[in-house]
Amino acid sequence: MDYLEALGTADMLKNKPTASQATGSTQPTTSHAVTGVQSMTSEATSDNQLDMMMVHGDYLVPSTRPEALKNLGGTEVSPVNGLFNGSNILTFQGHPEFLPEAVNVCFDKLSDRGILPKRLPPGVDEAKVRQSVKLSVDADWLARTCWKFFTQK
Repeated sequence: MDYLEALGTADMLKNKPTASQATGSTQPTTSHAVTGVQSMTSEATSDNQLDMMMVHGDYLVPSTRPEALKNLGGTEVSPVNGLFNGSNILTFQGHPEFLPEAVNVCFDKLSDRGILPKRLPPGVDEAKVRQSVKLSVDADWLARTCWKFFTQK
């Protein structure tokens, strides 16, 4: 089941842009990094994806996910990036509330403290991560979806 089916109502999911529509690119907007923009691709298909900011190195191990919660999708680094039970639980591992400015501040602070770049996954370049923060994210869609989740009965 993909995240669109898991979240259910057509109204809640209306007008969700694809990553290519949001960025004007046909390439995926995935950095696979501790900080930056990552695409949260659904289990069922890579056609359905959410792009949001990620600022962390922790993740949920798939085998620990309670069966009652549907996985909304994930990345190579973090295979479970959101959970939904169909009624009253909706989580995101990423940070839909973060704007690029907030991620840049986090990145600067982590760099100043020497945490980055050494905590970046192997093969991920600091400049690529900083560039990914400039990409479009689905913040408006995520905000509307969360608002509807909390206000619909």
